[in-house]
Amino acid sequence: MTITQLKYCIAVAEHRNFTTAAEHAFVTQPTLSMQIQKLEKELDLTIFDRTQKPIALTAVGKKIIEQAKLIVSESERMLDVVDQEKGVIGGTFKLGIIPTIMPTLLKASMSSRGEPASKFSLASRVKYCCAETNVLDTSSTVNRMFFIAINY
Repeated sequence: MTITQLKYCIAVAEHRNFTTAAEHAFVTQPTLSMQIQKLEKELDLTIFDRTQKPIALTAVGKKIIEQAKLIVSESERMLDVVDQEKGVIGGTFKLGIIPTIMPTLLKASMSSRGEPASKFSLASRVKYCCAETNVLDTSSTVNRMFFIAINY
């Protein structure tokens, strides 16, 4: 049993479709299916009822997915512990920025200021929100800024 197999199972449970789950996991559908079949064989049970459309979880499959989510979450926490030991700042920080100031602000906030290493992950799947946050500018002074993210 591997973390990857558990992640694939979670993806299928969430998307109720092997092809869609494979796309979201960035693997081919045969690869995802094979890994799930290996896990089912190892556990000697069926996690998904493939006779239904969309795919459904079996009774024991629901329990397996609950445990899988806990295991995957804890494995990610282990990586956070390692990052903290290395001085890397991690976690999720969501910020909406209007397109006109995005290039300038992101360049300023991601510039090196002799601080601990940081991990950044950028996404553009924001519908709308209004948030208040503290942002360090290039001179390392704290400014209070308001951002409105719009769907563009």
